[in-house]
Amino acid sequence: MREPTLVSRSARMRYPLTTVVIVDPSALLARTSTGAVRNVAFADARRLMEALGFELLRVRGSHHVYGRRGVSEFVNLQEARGQANRQVAALVRRYDLEVVEPE
Repeated sequence: MREPTLVSRSARMRYPLTTVVIVDPSALLARTSTGAVRNVAFADARRLMEALGFELLRVRGSHHVYGRRGVSEFVNLQEARGQANRQVAALVRRYDLEVVEPE
């Protein structure tokens, strides 16, 4: 039986993962804020959360909980077949978030 293959705009992956192309957080934010993407590769979502100034507060199983000052809610990312949920896109639009440049 053939292994399933997942190909997206942001990453080319074979399942099980052998190759992953990581997307620039600024480019991903631009696509996410316009609604061009619904689901995001989990690794890209984690990098985007960190680039938006969120800190990883805890990990329990597949749940990664992020928080940030000025944002009243926690973000719970859960990996499901390599994809993060749509919560990232909704959060970016709700709080008008931007990528924080490293100092």
